[in-house]
Amino acid sequence: MSTNKNRLYELIYLVNREASDEARADVTARIKAVISDFNGEVVKTESWGKRRLAYEIQKGSERHQKAYYEYNIIQGPAGMTQEIERVLRLHEDCIRFLTIRIDSFDPSAPSVHAEAEPVAESTEA
Repeated sequence: MSTNKNRLYELIYLVNREASDEARADVTARIKAVISDFNGEVVKTESWGKRRLAYEIQKGSERHQKAYYEYNIIQGPAGMTQEIERVLRLHEDCIRFLTIRIDSFDPSAPSVHAEAEPVAESTEA
């Protein structure tokens, strides 16, 4: 006997630094559409801004040293995360993503990354 249990997940994804605001909004909209299709919910959303990557990422012919970081706490069934990852894998502006199942979430606790300073934009390419 199987029960469809909703679980909490932490989702972090990186969007190309050269993506327009509309393209970044499109990635977010697609994720929210998948979540609503699976009757899930977005518990918390944070945009960490443009930051320098810990290491250079090559996707296709492009090399990325900076990206926009997006952080979400979502709740839903297990199949939802597979579909979100499929959508992110196919989206051309998404560089990397990571989904982790978490046991609990305290909404009153401050975010670990909320105080982190974004990297200043330099004139180098």
